[in-house]
Amino acid sequence: MEIQIDAHTLERAEERGATEEEIRDTVRSGEAASAKRGRLSRFKIYPFGRTRLGRFYAQKRVEVIYTEEQGNIVTVTVYVFLRRMGSDMKVLYDDKADLLYLRLDETRQPVMNRRVTQDIVLDLGEEGRIVGIEILEASKHVNLKQVLPVGYEVVSGVR
Repeated sequence: MEIQIDAHTLERAEERGATEEEIRDTVRSGEAASAKRGRLSRFKIYPFGRTRLGRFYAQKRVEVIYTEEQGNIVTVTVYVFLRRMGSDMKVLYDDKADLLYLRLDETRQPVMNRRVTQDIVLDLGEEGRIVGIEILEASKHVNLKQVLPVGYEVVSGVR
């Protein structure tokens, strides 16, 4: 199948920080993602390690929306989601308990809990800021393939 990259996709790629090669690579070997209106979608996570608009980002997730027309792939658009992984965010996954914990702020501080649903609890720090998110039965609520390709630590059975 030939990949035809639409002019709109190339314009958005330039603005959003994706290359033509990343678009082609994402369509060929990325993970399937949901799309609407009969379209298809694939995403792939790439190392980034640069500053964009004044903030440092470790990774970027390139997502390509496309259609299949007459045996060819025709792109519709591309999205780029930057991730600020590193010292200011920690991802812990306990595979035995199926518990995912996202620590957004490593500053040691007292927290209060706020239950969002039966399985999702927020840790609120100073001034009510969210400093952590705990998700029980994580595999039922989150597409772990999209979250866990980032750096994470498996903490099997640690209590």
